[in-house]
Amino acid sequence: MTSRVTVRVTGRIGIDDADRLLTDLAKETDLDWREEHSPDDGHLAGVGELLLTAMISGAAGKGAEVMVEATVDRVREAIGRWRDRRLDPPGIEVRTQELPEDEPAPGLEEEPGAGEAED
Repeated sequence: MTSRVTVRVTGRIGIDDADRLLTDLAKETDLDWREEHSPDDGHLAGVGELLLTAMISGAAGKGAEVMVEATVDRVREAIGRWRDRRLDPPGIEVRTQELPEDEPAPGLEEEPGAGEAED
Protein backbone atom coordinates (compact mmCIF):
# COMPACT_ATOMS: atom_id res chain seq x y z
CA MET A 1 0.00 0.00 0.00
CA THR A 2 1.14 3.52 -0.74
CA SER A 3 -0.22 6.61 0.97
CA ARG A 4 0.42 10.29 0.42
CA VAL A 5 0.68 12.74 3.32
CA THR A 6 -0.04 16.33 2.33
CA VAL A 7 0.56 19.37 4.50
CA ARG A 8 -1.13 22.53 3.18
CA VAL A 9 0.25 25.78 4.58
CA THR A 10 -1.82 28.88 3.84
CA GLY A 11 -1.04 32.42 4.82
CA ARG A 12 2.07 34.43 5.50
CA ILE A 13 5.23 32.31 5.42
CA GLY A 14 8.83 33.18 4.68
CA ILE A 15 11.20 31.17 2.53
CA ASP A 16 13.34 30.30 5.55
CA ASP A 17 10.22 29.20 7.44
CA ALA A 18 9.31 26.76 4.66
CA ASP A 19 12.85 25.35 4.66
CA ARG A 20 12.78 24.91 8.44
CA LEU A 21 9.42 23.13 8.29
CA LEU A 22 10.67 20.81 5.55
CA THR A 23 13.77 20.02 7.60
CA ASP A 24 11.69 19.40 10.74
CA LEU A 25 9.28 17.11 8.89
CA ALA A 26 12.07 15.12 7.21
CA LYS A 27 13.90 14.67 10.51
CA GLU A 28 10.75 13.72 12.43
CA THR A 29 9.33 11.25 9.87
CA ASP A 30 12.38 9.92 7.98
CA LEU A 31 10.50 10.60 4.72
CA ASP A 32 11.48 12.62 1.65
CA TRP A 33 9.25 15.69 1.49
CA ARG A 34 8.54 17.67 -1.68
CA GLU A 35 7.60 21.34 -1.75
CA GLU A 36 5.13 22.82 -4.25
CA HIS A 37 3.86 26.37 -4.61
CA SER A 38 0.53 27.25 -6.12
CA PRO A 39 0.92 28.70 -9.67
CA ASP A 40 -0.70 31.98 -8.58
CA ASP A 41 1.21 31.96 -5.31
CA GLY A 42 2.61 35.19 -3.95
CA HIS A 43 5.44 33.38 -2.15
CA LEU A 44 7.91 36.12 -3.00
CA ALA A 45 5.79 38.43 -0.90
CA GLY A 46 5.50 35.80 1.83
CA VAL A 47 1.80 35.18 1.30
CA GLY A 48 0.32 32.23 -0.50
CA GLU A 49 -0.14 28.52 -0.38
CA LEU A 50 2.54 25.90 0.09
CA LEU A 51 2.02 22.16 -0.31
CA LEU A 52 4.42 19.70 1.29
CA THR A 53 3.97 16.06 0.30
CA ALA A 54 5.57 12.75 1.22
CA MET A 55 4.87 9.16 0.21
CA ILE A 56 4.60 6.26 2.65
CA SER A 57 4.95 2.75 1.23
CA GLY A 58 6.15 -0.69 2.08
CA ALA A 59 3.53 -2.04 4.49
CA ALA A 60 0.24 -3.80 3.92
CA GLY A 61 -3.01 -4.28 5.77
CA LYS A 62 -3.34 -3.19 9.38
CA GLY A 63 0.41 -2.53 9.61
CA ALA A 64 0.10 0.10 6.89
CA GLU A 65 -2.76 1.84 8.70
CA VAL A 66 -0.76 1.94 11.92
CA MET A 67 2.32 3.26 10.09
CA VAL A 68 0.31 6.04 8.39
CA GLU A 69 -1.38 7.03 11.67
CA ALA A 70 1.97 7.13 13.51
CA THR A 71 3.51 9.22 10.72
CA VAL A 72 0.61 11.69 10.75
CA ASP A 73 0.96 12.00 14.54
CA ARG A 74 4.67 12.82 14.14
CA VAL A 75 3.84 15.32 11.37
CA ARG A 76 1.30 17.07 13.60
CA GLU A 77 3.78 17.21 16.50
CA ALA A 78 6.50 18.71 14.27
CA ILE A 79 4.03 21.25 12.87
CA GLY A 80 2.85 22.15 16.38
CA ARG A 81 6.41 22.90 17.50
CA TRP A 82 7.04 24.87 14.28
CA ARG A 83 3.84 26.92 14.75
CA ASP A 84 4.65 27.60 18.43
CA ARG A 85 7.76 29.55 17.33
CA ARG A 86 5.67 32.06 15.34
CA LEU A 87 3.77 35.12 16.51
CA ASP A 88 1.22 34.80 13.70
CA PRO A 89 1.34 31.19 12.48
CA PRO A 90 -0.14 30.32 9.08
CA GLY A 91 -3.05 27.94 8.67
CA ILE A 92 -2.09 24.28 8.39
CA GLU A 93 -4.06 21.31 7.13
CA VAL A 94 -2.76 17.71 7.17
CA ARG A 95 -4.38 15.14 4.90
CA THR A 96 -3.64 11.55 3.94
CA GLN A 97 -4.70 9.78 0.79
CA GLU A 98 -4.39 6.11 -0.04
CA LEU A 99 -3.17 5.79 -3.60
CA PRO A 100 -4.76 3.15 -5.83
CA GLU A 101 -2.78 0.05 -6.66
CA ASP A 102 -1.60 -0.26 -10.24
CA GLU A 103 -4.65 -1.00 -12.31
CA PRO A 104 -4.39 -3.88 -14.78
CA ALA A 105 -4.52 -3.12 -18.48
CA PRO A 106 -8.04 -3.12 -20.00
CA GLY A 107 -9.23 -6.66 -20.65
CA LEU A 108 -6.79 -8.12 -18.10
CA GLU A 109 -8.85 -7.52 -14.97
CA GLU A 110 -8.52 -10.27 -12.42
CA GLU A 111 -11.57 -12.17 -11.24
CA PRO A 112 -12.12 -12.02 -7.47
CA GLY A 113 -10.67 -15.09 -5.75
CA ALA A 114 -12.09 -17.10 -2.89
CA GLY A 115 -12.81 -14.84 0.07
CA GLU A 116 -12.58 -11.63 -1.99
CA ALA A 117 -15.61 -9.46 -2.53
CA GLU A 118 -16.56 -7.85 -5.80
CA ASP A 119 -16.94 -4.06 -5.80
